[in-house]
Amino acid sequence: MVRRLRSDPALMRAISLVPMDLNPDSWLSILRLILSGCHYVPTELFAPASAAPDPVPAAVPAAKVSAPLAALTAREMEVLQLVAEGLQNKHIANRLKLSENTVKLHLHHVATKLGARNRTEAALRYRAELG
Repeated sequence: MVRRLRSDPALMRAISLVPMDLNPDSWLSILRLILSGCHYVPTELFAPASAAPDPVPAAVPAAKVSAPLAALTAREMEVLQLVAEGLQNKHIANRLKLSENTVKLHLHHVATKLGARNRTEAALRYRAELG
């Protein structure tokens, strides 16, 4: 189906595809767009078939982490690593296929375990220790 859509621009203008893995606000925005008479096709369909998705961060070796960082779960470490790279919660959620609320919950747990006041302080501690 994707090959047919890519090869037929007229078909792309005639249909709308609504991805089901979006947050509710984005999904409702797309539905409003469609109801107003426009069409929506996810940009992923225009990417080359060989394009790889954004990689999930590699795990940090346990030997390199302090006790507070070692107390974090693997998912919390992934979220913290992406925060340290400067990503916003919605981008972290998208990359890790989580809801934005789940990312916020992970960040709350990270801050509690590290004794950090906020995500920035947690990210700074992560960077100071692991670079």
